Amino acid sequence: MAYSRTEICGAILQLIDEFRSDGLPLHELATRLDVGLSMLVDMDIEWMKAARRKWSIIEEVNAVTLDSPDRKLSDANRDIALQAAHDLQDMIDGALLTGSTCHEE
Repeated sequence: MAYSRTEICGAILQLIDEFRSDGLPLHELATRLDVGLSMLVDMDIEWMKAARRKWSIIEEVNAVTLDSPDRKLSDANRDIALQAAHDLQDMIDGALLTGSTCHEE
């Protein structure tokens, strides 16, 4: 079954909301965002590059967390991941609002 851009973007936005409310661990957010972004095959290449940069920040925070002795997300690293997720959310909201792709500002 093929999903529309709106459905995929909606699912990504839901993931971000779940992470923000502590309902989704960072490692799951990183993995599921990777899958979701990979499904957005019709997005502008520049938009995808910008979205992948935001995802890579989240993935890097996840890697740092997994390498830490207690494997727990620090408050500072959570803030970094939240900012990247917020930026990605803004990008998706913009794309959905205009019905087209948007570029990182």
